[in-house]
Amino acid sequence: MICSFFRHPRRTISFYLNKYRLLNFMIVGGIGYIINMAIYYPLTLVFNREVTFLGSHFYLPPFLISTYIAATSQYFMNKAWTFNDMEKYSQSYVRYLSAVAVTVIGDIAILCLIVDFGHLQPILAAAIAILIMFMARYIIVKRWVWRGSLGKLEKVEGEEQGITSGERL
Repeated sequence: MICSFFRHPRRTISFYLNKYRLLNFMIVGGIGYIINMAIYYPLTLVFNREVTFLGSHFYLPPFLISTYIAATSQYFMNKAWTFNDMEKYSQSYVRYLSAVAVTVIGDIAILCLIVDFGHLQPILAAAIAILIMFMARYIIVKRWVWRGSLGKLEKVEGEEQGITSGERL
């Protein structure tokens, strides 16, 4: 293990960054979840009294508002910590919000199903919906918002040294 680190330090660093990337994304997601719920709960109280949206679906507009506020904070945390070693697209923030928009559709569908048919409170249903859509959001964000620059660098270095992709694994 130690010998392989000294022979291929970039590959070893890349391995550990990828290994813990999901953990970092989960921690950032947990912080974003706290932000989301801290904003969502007060908004549901206001919207419950003041706004009728699609009949009694007062919980949807606050969910959208709190989700996009939390997503903005998550984008900057992920950019700085989770995906800091990866090359960013020039429009990565727009791409991130677009990825969130795609997964919010799933969040809303699950939220409505759980509230309307499961008869749970909107706050608990929102938590369940966010947890269910977590992996889909991670996969979309990792593949579409950021792309691996270390992987390309390893490929180029391997080609220069005559290492095939099978030997690299």
